[in-house]
Amino acid sequence: MKKFAFLFLAIVLVTGLILTGCNSTNAVAPASGQTLKVGVIASTSGFFAAMGQYMTVGAQMAIDKVNASGGVLGRKVEMVVRDDQADPSVVSQKATELKSAGCVGIVGTFMDGVAAVLNQWGADNKFLIADSTNTVLAERTAKFSKYVFFHQNISLALSNVFYKEISKMDDVKSIYYLSGDVVVAHDIYDSFWKSMAKGKPSVTNLGVTWVGSQEMDFSNAINAILAKNPSLIITGCGGPQWPAFIKQAQQFGLFQKCKVVAMYGLDASTSTPLGKDTPEGIYGVISCPFWLGSAEMNAFQSDFASRVKDQYVNDLTLNYYNATLALLESIKKANSLDTDKIISAWEGISINTPVGTVSMDAWDHQLEVPIWWGTTKNIAQYSVVTANNMVKYQQGVYPTKDEISALKTTK
Repeated sequence: MKKFAFLFLAIVLVTGLILTGCNSTNAVAPASGQTLKVGVIASTSGFFAAMGQYMTVGAQMAIDKVNASGGVLGRKVEMVVRDDQADPSVVSQKATELKSAGCVGIVGTFMDGVAAVLNQWGADNKFLIADSTNTVLAERTAKFSKYVFFHQNISLALSNVFYKEISKMDDVKSIYYLSGDVVVAHDIYDSFWKSMAKGKPSVTNLGVTWVGSQEMDFSNAINAILAKNPSLIITGCGGPQWPAFIKQAQQFGLFQKCKVVAMYGLDASTSTPLGKDTPEGIYGVISCPFWLGSAEMNAFQSDFASRVKDQYVNDLTLNYYNATLALLESIKKANSLDTDKIISAWEGISINTPVGTVSMDAWDHQLEVPIWWGTTKNIAQYSVVTANNMVKYQQGVYPTKDEISALKTTK
């Protein structure tokens, strides 16, 4: 009996070890049923609810593309959506729900503050996150996690584009900065003025006004800024703030008194409420110019318009599309659901997108998405503002491996 008891105990222990090995944290939870599930976190309610459709549709378009080519690991892909309400306090719960639902990874989210919570959750749970909108420098340096990959351009790339273009403007002698009080805006402000101090120190920094991310009254700020007589204003107002800023700035004649650079003014998700009322000649950046004219962009826009009537693709659409596509293509390349194998495949992967082939940098998990600089222009065939005089930036504005390594050391 003692021998039998010992043998039974040994079998139980070995079986337990085998089962524990099969449930390794290095393996993504397999999707249930016949589909491979991808979690998508988007802001479909709350202050930024109008943005939600651009996020979910972008992800679904990538999934449909992959399914049309045979799916992933012999399975069709299915999207599972959770609403974060642009609220950092609920995103961890939503992520846990998606993990419990058997998703292989999570694509999202919208606000940088919400994304930071999601990314930390991914690091803590050793779960893959395809960050679709976060541009914050610290997420790639001090808070870097091997489980998180970024598909929106980093703040340093935006800052470098601003510096390269504004430094060419000989008539710009002074600059004022007005923006939502968010981390990415602080990143851009700090980096931009470091570059200006080194490359064009004659330009005067007139100051900065930080406003709440849901602030809609800019009249006092605009009046105070114009009293300083700036040559140029850089504004980080986006989302619902941008139409409010435009209308109030027009009342002060701001666009006739100085140049304006907008971080988000060219994007259809922010300009659509204005229609043709956006003034021409505002400088800005964009990663998804729907008017680009390439066959790939035309097909992307046509597909989007068939799903969301009378709307144009924008950076949110492209970011969620790219993030979803990169996650799925990395699983394909790894030919496995093992987390470490997917990470290895994701680092350095290249994907074909509506704006060309883009590659992932292994050192900071940053997808090098093109950034176009241009000036607002109303064209008859479109119901919203577009841009002309566009300059494309890509390699050369994103930080190098050595730059990121130095920042990781000093942060």
